[in-house]
Amino acid sequence: AGPMLNALSEDEEARSRRLLLDRLVELGSPIGPAALERLADPRWYVQRNMLNILGDLEPLPADFRPTDFLQHEDARVRREALRIVLRDPVARDQGLLLALGDSDERMVWTALTAAFESCPAASVLQVASLAVSASGGDLRVVAIRVLGGTADHVALGVLLELTRPRKALLGVKPPAKTPAYLAALAALRSFATEPDARAILDQAARSRDGEVVQAATGGASPR
Repeated sequence: AGPMLNALSEDEEARSRRLLLDRLVELGSPIGPAALERLADPRWYVQRNMLNILGDLEPLPADFRPTDFLQHEDARVRREALRIVLRDPVARDQGLLLALGDSDERMVWTALTAAFESCPAASVLQVASLAVSASGGDLRVVAIRVLGGTADHVALGVLLELTRPRKALLGVKPPAKTPAYLAALAALRSFATEPDARAILDQAARSRDGEVVQAATGGASPR
């Protein structure tokens, strides 16, 4: 294992590195201490490769702290660390909170995907911020869907703001039909027992636009 780990640290060819990684992982948990020792190497690609190996081991070495790498200067190292942290019920919430505020979009995507399955209360504010102001439209939509899976009053407030009719010259009208608006309507159904949410959903259900009706009711879009 030692020579293989050394070769992995120096090999510049991607295919060779992949083969070495696969062989090392096949060795199982006994390789853990040697990989853990090499995490002290300051080169980012060495740390990423060691995290890649450690992330495929079961169980993880007892003294391994993957959260230490969630704020590494290189995003490629942070991504590998996050993959491991999300497996740990104890460290998962902290990992999500850090990843949701990361500058790397892939970190944010991974965190939102995990939050969609289970979003801790401490992360709702971060998700709400992404739902309102994420630079990518797809990120906003996923964040909005995550809010719909919570029972948090902050989530409700954001969804109401995203779906509430706006003042217009001749009264009020619903927001523009964007993917974010449709996602917010669908997410708002989780809060349908709240009077404000119910009023918005009922109004949207009377729309002449089939996509709006489907988002508000969950039913099939009329032809």
